[in-house]
Amino acid sequence: MRGKDAFALIAGLLAACGRVEDIHPDASSLPQDVRVQITPEEVTVPTGSSERFDAVVTGASDRSVAWSIIEGALGGSISSDGIYVAPALPGEFHVVAVSNADHNSSAQALVVVTHPSVVSVSVSPQSVTVAPGSTTRFTADVTGTNVTGVVWSAEAGAIDQVGTWTAPPRSGIFHITAQSVADPTKTAFATGTVSAAEVTISIEPDHVVLTAGGPGFQFKAHVTGSPDTTVTWSIEEPPGGSSIDAAGVFKPPLGESVYHVIATSHSDPTKTASAVVNVVEDLIDHGGPVFPVSRTFALWWGDATAFAPDSRTVLENMLRGLDGSAYLAIADQYMRGARATTSFAGNLFDSSAPPDEPTATSVPDAACRALDAYRITPRDGDLVLVITSNFPSGNHSYCGWHSWSTCHGQAILLAYIPNAAGSMCESTNDVCNSGFAMPTISLLITAAHEVMEAITDPFASAWFGSSFPWDLADRCGYLVCVPLSTGTFELGNLYSNATHTCVPQ
Repeated sequence: MRGKDAFALIAGLLAACGRVEDIHPDASSLPQDVRVQITPEEVTVPTGSSERFDAVVTGASDRSVAWSIIEGALGGSISSDGIYVAPALPGEFHVVAVSNADHNSSAQALVVVTHPSVVSVSVSPQSVTVAPGSTTRFTADVTGTNVTGVVWSAEAGAIDQVGTWTAPPRSGIFHITAQSVADPTKTAFATGTVSAAEVTISIEPDHVVLTAGGPGFQFKAHVTGSPDTTVTWSIEEPPGGSSIDAAGVFKPPLGESVYHVIATSHSDPTKTASAVVNVVEDLIDHGGPVFPVSRTFALWWGDATAFAPDSRTVLENMLRGLDGSAYLAIADQYMRGARATTSFAGNLFDSSAPPDEPTATSVPDAACRALDAYRITPRDGDLVLVITSNFPSGNHSYCGWHSWSTCHGQAILLAYIPNAAGSMCESTNDVCNSGFAMPTISLLITAAHEVMEAITDPFASAWFGSSFPWDLADRCGYLVCVPLSTGTFELGNLYSNATHTCVPQ
């Protein structure tokens, strides 16, 4: 009779006698699953190397296992305590651990055997010319092994085991050797020329472009012909914001200028070298959001007859032609790896009279009101050009500006562009011989200006200048003829960090 059947019979008899009690078999008498687990489950080793495997057995009091390799001797060897030795040829092999308590319970591990890495050694610098008795520091780079140490030796002079060579007192050409600790057959050499030549000095680099107000830049001086390789650093120009410390770190001041850094040999003050520093006012990334993808609406607010007859068509053509243009691509360098794209989403109209002076609420309210009127749901990257039929009545130094607000909880970008007709902002010259009305040319210049600034510095927290908050279109102001897919338009050029100048020129 099986164990479980006997258990049921006893329980039934007790129930018939009125003595029903819980009866539990001894848990230790029940069979348990024996399981084996190997660590590591997968490993890559070079030919001829060893690796330790561990096996964990659960479900049995006997925790031991029998080790083997499925592929036999071709896959290497493994000891009774799990020490695996890889074969001489590469391949994929399988280590097996079988429970001694239950031969039906086992586990496998994958071993990928590869050719061993080739050790190589290189020395830097590979050659030096020094004065007798001077010291030079060499460094060694060892690849193909985790043991990166070397043993240094020199034909003449003395070298310590950190690579500092003291040249001998005589002239000549000598070899410095770095020998790999991991593979003594691998060596690299450097040449040391000892000469009592005159002192020479150079600066590295000899020309650099730095951002105004940016971080300090480290110059290095190289002195030969003397055991004393120290220099004194100075700046040729009169004091006035720039500085260089005793270690050769130049601190760029605010404002654009050209400086000359001088290194003077301590051993021979008649020997000097100079480097040119161009300090430029680049745009600085302050970390705020940018909008690589934008959608632009043109809101015509006010009396439609006040605008030049060609204004709407010409502006629409310019906005449509921006996408894919070299002009828009200038913004790519400020998109943190993304590519700037834009689309013209349509014209909006509001015939109500705009106020004489724009306020912090009138322009955002007009934009949101127009989007609602046309049943447009705002989304990230939406830019509304609020083009008013009037020009502000007060004294102003601007022809337009960009900002942002929220519409039903969604942030939208804004640009205020008043009608330039009869104002200080109206163009007086058709540079590109386009035949457009002068107020229309003014509109194009301001609209392109604000679109480019709105996507690169939408919340006044992204890209702007170091000494004052100018955006990429504020810095330049030159008017150029820009070819787009929809025609050629007179627009303002933009500042490029990549070239440190205004483009296109």
